Amino acid sequence: MAELKNVIGKQLPKMPKFYITRLVFDEKHLNLVGIKSGKVIGGITFRCFEKQGMTKFIEVVFCAIIAN
Repeated sequence: MAELKNVIGKQLPKMPKFYITRLVFDEKHLNLVGIKSGKVIGGITFRCFEKQGMTKFIEVVFCAIIAN
């Protein structure tokens, strides 16, 4: 998750680093990471909102991919 935090920070340079860190490592948020050749190349940080045990809404917080 630290590598994902670094990718997001690089792709969103105006976003405060403490905010990225707080949400990427928050237990209420989930992270889906893309890996190529053993390195994190991107990912999505999101949060699911449930009602009566069913997911009703998913909020995408960050979506970042390394551009080469």
